[in-house]
Parts: sequence; C-alpha cells; structure tokens
Amino acid sequence: SLPPDTHGHVIICGWDPVARTVADNLRVAGVRYVLVENDYEKAARLDEEGVQVIYGIPTDRQVLERVRLGQARAVVANLSDTDNANLLLTSRSLAATPVLAVVTEAERVGLMRAAGARETVALREVLGGYMAVRGTTRGTVSHIVDSLGDLLFAEIPAHGTPFAGLTISEAAIRERTGASVIGIWERGRFSLPQLGSRISSESVLMLA
Repeated sequence: SLPPDTHGHVIICGWDPVARTVADNLRVAGVRYVLVENDYEKAARLDEEGVQVIYGIPTDRQVLERVRLGQARAVVANLSDTDNANLLLTSRSLAATPVLAVVTEAERVGLMRAAGARETVALREVLGGYMAVRGTTRGTVSHIVDSLGDLLFAEIPAHGTPFAGLTISEAAIRERTGASVIGIWERGRFSLPQLGSRISSESVLMLA
C-alpha cells in the first residue's frame, strides 16, 4: 500500500515502452507515480530496476484503494481494451479521479469515453499516422505535429541538413531560423537538448 497521506500522484496500469516513457517524464517533472502490476515476477524485476511498483490486479477495488485512487492526480489505463473498460468502471465507482485510456482500436474510443475516460489515445492510429509521415519525409522537409495558439511545434530529420554532426550550440538554429530546438529523437528515445548535445544524421529535431 501507499501511505495514507499520499496525494497528487499518477497511477499507471499496464507496463510497456509507452508506460515507461510516461514514468520517465513524470519523474523528470517531479511528479510521483506508481505502477500497478499483476505479474509478481515482473513486479519484482521492475522494483529492482527502480520502478515504483505495487503488486496487484489493476481492476480490483481493494488494489485501487491501496494505491490511494481518490487522492491521485490521474490514472493511465494502458491495459487491453476490455481490462481498460473494467478499470474505468471500477475507478469511476470509487472516485472522480480523471482517467486517460490508451485504446488499441480507434473505434472503441466512444466506448471508453462512455465508461468514464476523461481522455483517450488511439495508439495504433497515432503511431500509424506518425510512421506514415516519417516514411514520406525527406531531406530538410519538416512537418507540424502540434500547435498552441500561434506557437507551432514541428519535427525535422537532421539527415541532409547542414546541422548534422554539429552540437546545438554550433548549429545556431535559433539564430539562423528563429526556431528553438526543444527536443531530440534519437533511435526512438527522446531527450531534452543541451548546448553540447550533438546532432547526428539519425536525429530528428523537435522545433518550436
């Protein structure tokens, strides 16, 4: 169990590379998280790796009470669609804590929302579109991935640009273009750039 006074944490149900990335980002942001894992050996292994984990069935009422669902900031439902639906219904009967559900099939988004999901992510659809864009991006072509008011967020592969092989400081991208490098994708891993971070030909730059 988490201590009774635990609050403001995020509960993650279902562990995979997506959940690991969520946990890493929460850790960087200074937000406590706990993973609920029903495989004892996997839970023990993750505990040894430093993952904050509690052994139990994520859809069980008593387990959700042990991880202080009512005092949590949010729940990430990253199980199968069926288990996510059960988790949503159970959590909604216990507390008003918002739940973000990762949906395997896009057509089930409506069902997840009906079950109580505050937000849904149709992962296969998102990744499919993302891979299609990546597969058709060539040279110095960038693509907009999101926006916030007038602020645009874009990605551009470093391959074929004059920035490949340079550090962030040497590339002087902001001085040259007015765009700021806010992140670097390298072989599927995302990192925050430092002035000394080197841009390889395999890097994908996240710009604002």
